[in-house]
Amino acid sequence: MKDDSRKSYQESLDRLKDIVKEVQNKDLELEESLDLLEEGVRLANQCIGRVDVPETLDNVEQNIETEEQDRKKDVKEEEDNETGLS
Repeated sequence: MKDDSRKSYQESLDRLKDIVKEVQNKDLELEESLDLLEEGVRLANQCIGRVDVPETLDNVEQNIETEEQDRKKDVKEEEDNETGLS
């Protein structure tokens, strides 16, 4: 098994996605499934350890603000369309 300690966050996340696909395949032996589970847990813990919480919260806040602006824009466009059709 590879040494996972040097993988970047994105590489770890990509590998986690691959592991999920492999496990969902359901054609694995129990030993293989357990090995993948162990690797997945290790990678998940590494990803969690690399997340900068304040930066992540800032990104979430920005995404919420953007979505709110988009939603307001959509509502305004719908209102304008309804007004134009009346």
